[in-house]
Amino acid sequence: MARGTVRWSDHNGHVSPYLREAIVATEDKRFYRHFGVSPRGIASAIRINLSEGRGPLSGHGGSTLTQQTAKLLCLGVPFD
Repeated sequence: MARGTVRWSDHNGHVSPYLREAIVATEDKRFYRHFGVSPRGIASAIRINLSEGRGPLSGHGGSTLTQQTAKLLCLGVPFD
């Protein structure tokens, strides 16, 4: 492996369960407790956007990992 590179998967293409859990822990703390959409996260993002003088759907997002994946796969839009 080249110096300074990071390996995300083993030789069979499997991602380490430790890496998977680290990503879930940092990106979507309630991943195992919601149904793919976080009403709490969306409401919080709308509140922050409005308090910053933006439109309710611009700026901060309330995206869960599931929402980010769906957006990337369906719309081809880079995730937040």
